[in-house]
Formats: sequence, structure tokens, C-alpha cells
Amino acid sequence: MKKYSQKLSNEFDSLFENELLVMFPERSHPGIRHNKGKYRFELERIASALDSNGTGKVPSILDVGCGFGVNLIMSKLLWKVDAVGLDRFDEFNDVHEREVGSRSRVINRMKSIGVMVRELDIITHPFDFEPYKFEVITNFDVIEHFSFSPMPLIKKKMFDSLALGGTLLLGTPNQVHLRNRVRSLFGKNTWEDFDYYINAEIFYGHVREFTPNEFRLICETLSKQVAIYYSTYPLHYKASVAKNQLGKMFFVTSDYILRMFPKLNYYMIGAVVKS
Repeated sequence: MKKYSQKLSNEFDSLFENELLVMFPERSHPGIRHNKGKYRFELERIASALDSNGTGKVPSILDVGCGFGVNLIMSKLLWKVDAVGLDRFDEFNDVHEREVGSRSRVINRMKSIGVMVRELDIITHPFDFEPYKFEVITNFDVIEHFSFSPMPLIKKKMFDSLALGGTLLLGTPNQVHLRNRVRSLFGKNTWEDFDYYINAEIFYGHVREFTPNEFRLICETLSKQVAIYYSTYPLHYKASVAKNQLGKMFFVTSDYILRMFPKLNYYMIGAVVKS
């Protein structure tokens, strides 16, 4: 195992529980723990990208649409990388009363451990990083919120900001994952909660999700070096907190089945190498 992946394997759990969580309000801990498997899956892909790059210098990571910055914070704790986060941070305005804290608290938390934070609209604002290029650029849980094509952001901003040999990591939900297929059979909605969508003054939900084939097509417009990865999160977490043995067995079995049929998983990451 290469050094970035090895360090992640050895230290992820300890850093997550003992250093990351203590930086956040206690009321946010259940939600962050619920997504622990997702964060690990994303960080595994980041570690793999860093290991394959092999430039020998301190690597740089840009997270476009970084939200409250778990992956940037963990990347700093694990690997002491140069880290930059971009976001509007509108969803953390005080009126929303987010469990992870207010806009200023979210930003200052990242800055406190050396993450460079830029408050900007990733769609309208130019990426003026020249001649600075990044070894890894991540964009997780963003493109499904667009009511327009994500390609200008993906190709003309993020991919162009990669160093040669660098990796763009795109993460997004799979619209045709197993649970959605089952819900559709019973006439159930597979999109955002109806009440939230109808009553929200500003809707932050998903507008256009992608199938695995659509997602691969997006990635392959950028490079021939493309790999798609799938995650069974949060089934491992659900098994660990199941109230009885039957419930635990259900989630463990579901996890096993989805590992055999990866295109039925909820979450997917495309790794695109710039060559």
C-alpha cells in the first residue's frame, strides 16, 4: 500500500473520532458519523490519486463546493497538504440554523488548521489560480444541484486547473440506485422530500441526478483515463447502529449484494486523470 493510502488506513478512525469531531458542535456529531463511510470512501480516492501522482512535492488539493469541509480538514490532519476550499456558503447563513455551525464558524474552522478558503460562486466566478495547478481537485455532491449543464464548470474550470497527471474526482448520487428502483415500483417519489421542495423559500436539493452510464460519459469527455467507483455507504453505519440482530443482518446482506452489483449503489465517484 502506498504512503497516502497507508496513512489513511492507519489513522482515519482515530483522527475522525478524536480530532475532527471535537472541532464541531456536539449536536452535529450524529450526522457526521452517519456519513463517516462516505468521507472515508472519498478520502480513499483522494489518497489513491495522491499516491499515483508521485511528484515528490507537497501535494495541493482544491475542493470545489467544499461545504463544511470535512474532507479538507481530514486531508490536512492526515497528509499536511496544501488545501483550498471554494464555496458560496449560503446554506450556512444563520437563518438556516445548521447543526455544523454558522457561515463564519464553518469558514473559520477550516482556516484554523491552515485551509485556504475562498467565498465565491463557483459558476460565475473565474478560477484565477494560474500558474498554480492542483494535483487533486474534488467536487462532491454538487453537480446534481444544477438546473443547467455542469460541463462548463467541469471542463473549463476544474479540469483546466489540474496539473498534468493530476486527478479530478467527481462524486454524485446514482439516480437509478436500488432503493430508487424499488420505490418506483410502488409509485413512490425518488427525488427530494415533497414538503421541503414545495415549502422551501430557497431550494438546495437535487435537480438532476445521473445514471452510471451518463456519469461515465461525462467523465470520458475529459480524458481516456477514467475509472468509476461505487460506495455502499451508509449500510455499514446502519448495520452498526441497528437495534436488533435482524436489522443488522438486513443491512449486512444488502451491503454484500450491492458489492456484487456496484451499479445499484447510491453513490459514485468518477476519477479522471489529466494526461
